[in-house]
Amino acid sequence: SPLTNEANEHLKAGEPGKAAEVYRQILSRNPNDARTEYNLALALAQLGDREQERGALKQAATLDPTLAIAKLTLGRLELDEGKLESAKKWLDLAIEADPQLASAKDALGTIDLLRGDESKAKQAFEQAIEDDPDYAQAHADLANLLVQQHDNANAEREISLALKGAPSDPQVLLTAGKVRMLLGENSEAVPVLRSAVRFAALSPDAHLQLATALAE
Repeated sequence: SPLTNEANEHLKAGEPGKAAEVYRQILSRNPNDARTEYNLALALAQLGDREQERGALKQAATLDPTLAIAKLTLGRLELDEGKLESAKKWLDLAIEADPQLASAKDALGTIDLLRGDESKAKQAFEQAIEDDPDYAQAHADLANLLVQQHDNANAEREISLALKGAPSDPQVLLTAGKVRMLLGENSEAVPVLRSAVRFAALSPDAHLQLATALAE
């Protein structure tokens, strides 16, 4: 619809406040529109309003239980806040809605790793790659695990696949830079981390990792 197009254009233009206003206008006319509710959550995320974002995501997931992306985003939101049980619940629901959702399986692997279960984490990362060989973050996360297990040759392979698959993804670049540092390859880590900073200028972690690599 014209209103949806208008809201989407505001979101693409970096105007989340205007986008949220239009999405709410659409929802006032059609409160059962799960996709618009999800888009509203994206706008609220850009505005930094996590509680309203969470509410919109839950509403989207309730309106359309098959909308796996809403459940995935909720899982990631909870994971970012360290709420592992809640994150796992939503990620499991996302996979139930879409059994081939590699990004949800990769996130479950991150939870396993945070809980100290490296074997289960590795299985989750490998399953994510099997479901979607082009999902770069899973390659990066597997590389990060492998280098901690001193399997440097396979870590090198996975990080190369990650960078080939997503050369401008800031999270992939950040993970790749960390892995390069763990491998003792600071001269190769620095340009990767510079790219991470360029694509995610507001990421404190990217700036910190780059400063650490430069200092060493």
